[in-house]
Amino acid sequence: MSALIDYTLDRAAVHNPDGSRAATFTGVTVVAGPGHTALGNLPKALDLGTAGKAKVDLAGLSPDTARFTVQVALKLDALPTSAQTVLASTLLPYSLTVERSVGTAAGAAVVGHVTPAAGAKHGASTTYATAISPGSWHVVALVYDTDTIGVFVDGALQAVHAFPRGTVTVASAGALFLGTDAQGGSHFDGALAAVRWSDDVPSALEALLDAHRTAPEWYLGYKEESLVLAGLDLGDPRSPVTWSPGIGASTQAYQNGLLMYAEDAGVAFEMHGAIWQLYTSLADPNPLGALVSDETDSRASGGRKSLFTGGGIYWSAASGAFPVVGHLYLSYERLDEAAGLGFPTAFADAVPGGLEQVFQNARLYLKTGTTVAHELHGAILAHFLATGATGTWGFPLTDESDVVRDHTPIGRYNELESCTIYWSGATGAFEVHGDIRRKYRDLGGPGGQLGFPTSDEGDIPGAPAPARYNTFQNGSLLWFGTFDGMIVATSFSLFLSKVDTVESEGLFMGQNDVYLRAMVADGPAMIVNQRWPATGDSDDHNVVQPNLRLPAQGGITTNRADQVLTVTIDVWDSDDGAPFGGGDDHLGTWTTQLTMANGWGLRESGGVLHSGHFSNINDIVLSVQPTPPPGGFSANDHWWAVANRGTQDIAYADYAAAFSDVDSSPEWWDLDDDLDRLFYALVIDGLARGGNCFGMSLESIYVDKNQSAFSLPLSRFGDWNQLVETFNTKHQYQVGSAPIWWFVDQFLSGRTHDPKTVFLETQAAAARGDDPVLCIAQNADFSGAPHCIRPIGWDTSTSPWTITVHDPNFPSTSRTLQVDPNANTFHYAGAGATYDGTSSSGGRLHYMPFHLLSSREHTPVWDAILLILAGTVLILGSDAETVSLTDLQGNDLDAFGARGRQLETAGASLEGLFVGVNGYSAGRTTGGGRIAELRPAGGPVVKDPGDGPVRTPPVHVPPVHTGPVVTGPVATPLVGRPVVGEVKLRRRASVQDVTLGLRPPVRVPLGSVTLKQVATGGVTRSKVATALAQDPAVSRALGDATVHEVAGNPKLVAQLTPAAQAAIGALQLAATASDYVHQVRAVRGGNLDYAVRHGLSKLHLTAPVAAGETASLALSGLGTARTVLGVTAQHDKAASVRIDQKLGVTGDSLKLVLDGVPLTGGQAAQINAKPGIGGVEVVSGGAHVDVTVSVEAVVAGRTTSHRFSVPLQDGVRIDPASVLSAGGLGVSQIGQVFGPSLSKSVVPSM
Repeated sequence: MSALIDYTLDRAAVHNPDGSRAATFTGVTVVAGPGHTALGNLPKALDLGTAGKAKVDLAGLSPDTARFTVQVALKLDALPTSAQTVLASTLLPYSLTVERSVGTAAGAAVVGHVTPAAGAKHGASTTYATAISPGSWHVVALVYDTDTIGVFVDGALQAVHAFPRGTVTVASAGALFLGTDAQGGSHFDGALAAVRWSDDVPSALEALLDAHRTAPEWYLGYKEESLVLAGLDLGDPRSPVTWSPGIGASTQAYQNGLLMYAEDAGVAFEMHGAIWQLYTSLADPNPLGALVSDETDSRASGGRKSLFTGGGIYWSAASGAFPVVGHLYLSYERLDEAAGLGFPTAFADAVPGGLEQVFQNARLYLKTGTTVAHELHGAILAHFLATGATGTWGFPLTDESDVVRDHTPIGRYNELESCTIYWSGATGAFEVHGDIRRKYRDLGGPGGQLGFPTSDEGDIPGAPAPARYNTFQNGSLLWFGTFDGMIVATSFSLFLSKVDTVESEGLFMGQNDVYLRAMVADGPAMIVNQRWPATGDSDDHNVVQPNLRLPAQGGITTNRADQVLTVTIDVWDSDDGAPFGGGDDHLGTWTTQLTMANGWGLRESGGVLHSGHFSNINDIVLSVQPTPPPGGFSANDHWWAVANRGTQDIAYADYAAAFSDVDSSPEWWDLDDDLDRLFYALVIDGLARGGNCFGMSLESIYVDKNQSAFSLPLSRFGDWNQLVETFNTKHQYQVGSAPIWWFVDQFLSGRTHDPKTVFLETQAAAARGDDPVLCIAQNADFSGAPHCIRPIGWDTSTSPWTITVHDPNFPSTSRTLQVDPNANTFHYAGAGATYDGTSSSGGRLHYMPFHLLSSREHTPVWDAILLILAGTVLILGSDAETVSLTDLQGNDLDAFGARGRQLETAGASLEGLFVGVNGYSAGRTTGGGRIAELRPAGGPVVKDPGDGPVRTPPVHVPPVHTGPVVTGPVATPLVGRPVVGEVKLRRRASVQDVTLGLRPPVRVPLGSVTLKQVATGGVTRSKVATALAQDPAVSRALGDATVHEVAGNPKLVAQLTPAAQAAIGALQLAATASDYVHQVRAVRGGNLDYAVRHGLSKLHLTAPVAAGETASLALSGLGTARTVLGVTAQHDKAASVRIDQKLGVTGDSLKLVLDGVPLTGGQAAQINAKPGIGGVEVVSGGAHVDVTVSVEAVVAGRTTSHRFSVPLQDGVRIDPASVLSAGGLGVSQIGQVFGPSLSKSVVPSM
């Protein structure tokens, strides 16, 4: 490290120790100096008074533009009223100034400025940090390293500021000005004792500056400068960097906006304009969580939005700005946000039992305790509101969806808890509920013979209660108190079968010669007027059988409540007079009325009507005959005529069809695509090999709701090839985001071992139209012929209770599952498998309601849902298996393991445990690496040649069609390999919806929180805060240091009291709650593929392994800048490390790939993957090698791709931010993670 300028200011004429760079001060006075300082012993100094200054000619000087340090010993005479320049350079564009402190009224702030070629808005200022006081000597240092300014006061780093484009250029000529700026103004009123300008950075200062590259202040400054370059100027800061424990983020207010940084995001984001104004006006913004996007375009033209970990704020000129939070937000985004529903026009509002939020074109409803909100819009919404809304009908169970018949949409519907509202262009919107809804569905719903409803349910006119009706396009359904007593009144005809007359002829004149007129009037309109016989008469018959159908063709539709059909039978005896008079004998006229009250006659003797004796009539028999006959479809018509079969491989195109966040044509730059391919290879590809039972069950529900290409009766579908693609798609829904996380919640809450509750909840779900799929397994770990069935009927009249089910292994028939409510057990006899379970042991019985499955799914690694749940996804590739998964104390973290079972049996919390995901109809991978059950789920074994274990064929994943090859785990396993790969999910903590939305669980990032913030109770009000508040070191030198900085430095820890040291230890222990150790073993030669996804970050390790080889993977600090994956391999090898960072949720991303990282057998290598642009540290302890590092980034639409060769012996710290700013890769050699830099360089691109 060489000094370019090294002045001891004890006289007016100064120069470097070697006599170079001589300069003379004017207007100065020699005064007493500070004495011993970090710059040496300085007994004298120069007081600049009101005009003292000097100019140093820098001609011929070639300074380092990437790394330099300027140090000054100074003393202020008085508080400055405006900015005063201590020194300024025009050769390298930097300056050091002092100004009045904003944070400390009696102090002054030090500001270090460096202006890169791209420009700079601000510098590093101590205005909200420790101030300097007039009359006291201080050694102040300005340090610049690649892209970062640091300002030090008396050896302590007080301020940092970063640049996205940090390249500094040297002017062709320039000077150093001491005491003024380059124009001679902004005079420094004080004394100077020494000035030193050096190439490079002293190691002690460099270590502190490197540590602050993960501090919120660094990211906030970096963001501010990025915004200025992009044309958005928020003005000057208006607050210090403030830690907000309620959202887990640091914020800083500006004149025209706000910046926010959360450690697990690794980048800062901005708010401005109306969205910022709305945010700052909120009484409690905490439910929104931390920002994960800048303000960006909404999906609707002209709108804007800012997204958070817990929701979003959306704005348009017409609506203004409003937040959408929690599960309302998830559904809003799922439904294409403003492009689908319009912009929010109000805050979410509490309604009895849940939440409602109004949008321009729709409303979203979320029931308390559920995880999916659904929308209503248009005519259906209007009808819902007009008839009582949630107070009458409860909450929607589906979004508005198509009603389909013969592959063609014919209308729309919304399923609600207490009704279904149907709409068609011909009828408008009407509701159907209760027994009438049940019967309507049995008859095929709007796709059946009745068509769409033409009325709401109402009282039957003229009928004693209870009597209710709905009319439809082609008939009506009439309810008289019981389901079995309902009348299905469709189109009907009248059949006049007999007329029995009293003989009216005289003695010896024979029998009557009968003729008649039959008339039917619909109100005043005559619709039938028919003579029988057409001519003549019966010719000597008292009893005739006209067998007359009225009308002769077609039928009479009864679909009005006010409809009155008047039937008149006018009977005559012919005496050769004029017909119907003129000497003929009138035998009698029978008139009867068919109304809704008498079921259009069907309530009277089943529709066979008798006139009885009157006039000269003994009896007239008239039958009401529906056409076609009522009754609808049998239960078996609602089930498939084909038996369950397996699908060897679900096509990737079908995967993309099932999940809306999966790209059918993966791109190299899309970080989601790699994870989607991995999820496909390990979960989706073989999901249906044992059968399509979930898909068959779910699709039958879609059919019943007229939301399928198939329609009733299902008994006509016996061709598997016609059905398999649809079954495959619906079969995948079981592992979508909402179903998977529902299952995790059900398991963690103990509901998968509670048969009685499952019986009651599924019965209630079906009654409200939330038709469930039942899932069963023989064993407590969900293995043992896992299977899915469709429940269709519940009976509690005897014990045990019974559930009638449709089983995919039994075509065109139904089965029975038993639940003993007293013992809380269940029993089911499947095809070749028997299922039994209790409330604490044995098989599992659980379910999934339709509202989770009523629309196209997202994968469980969807960004939005992971941020909401703070979930962790752990993926182990198919060449290895889990031996154990424990916390740092050795406690088993496998939810299906022995400890999980003990906790579940004891009713203890299972939070923090990992729940395996293989689907509910697929075999679970056991610890031994074999599929626990390989038969078609719950059914007979499909006999393939050899009838052996299921084999895994090559995995057909579409290649990436552009850019470099994706480094990833999607290998092509050899034919004959068993399925072993594992996907495990962990939910951070329980979550709860509130009126504004969802409060995400907050974990304190110890790298962002200072000791002073902890001590003042901003993080915790426990004894930890008290211990730190009472420590003098915290109130003095260490208050602005972060917990991580102090904890990682034994010298700093030693300055604390024992109580404060214990408090630091307690904070560290609390921060390790999510740490784990994963022992794995290779089941065959291949690759160890290991990926961890948390929030917006993914760490993926790939290394070759031999069969039987073991490895230990220990993860700590997840979601923070101190995330460390410790890898201990059994044998020496080279690994590939890939780190994918989403820089928010609007498309920006960073991918780092390190190929050739050496792993020494038996020795732990450590990989620290910092969130966002924080970079990576690797300490391997292996032999000296050159590692290939690839950096690929998409930032603000600009794509960057570079490759570097980086030397690695013990350890290396890699700074990708330097690639974004200057094109070169910042590399530091280190001896341990988070340790000081041993050497530092910028490596050029290959």
